Amino acid sequence: MSYLGKYLKMPPTFEMLQNLEEVIEKEGYSLGDLSLCLQVDFSPYEMTPYDVIPFANIGCGGIHYGFLTDFGMVSNLENAFIVCISPMDFDTPIKIVARNIR
Repeated sequence: MSYLGKYLKMPPTFEMLQNLEEVIEKEGYSLGDLSLCLQVDFSPYEMTPYDVIPFANIGCGGIHYGFLTDFGMVSNLENAFIVCISPMDFDTPIKIVARNIR
């Protein structure tokens, strides 16, 4: 996960989502069924701001979610704002959608 920069690992809530994904996959389901495809390695689009660490996508249209790090000013990714990047939304391609991952 070299794209994490100064952050050594993803936050605990993201790890809990990964564990949930493993559990429900055994039952034949996925978070992707809810349009939440978790990612552990990501090549950002040109539209992705440099201070965003992507962690999920919806599976189409390049729409993805990430932690807004404020160029490393956020001390813990668990507390970072969550942004949605929609490359095809030319008017407002980047929106803050949550106060944090929780």
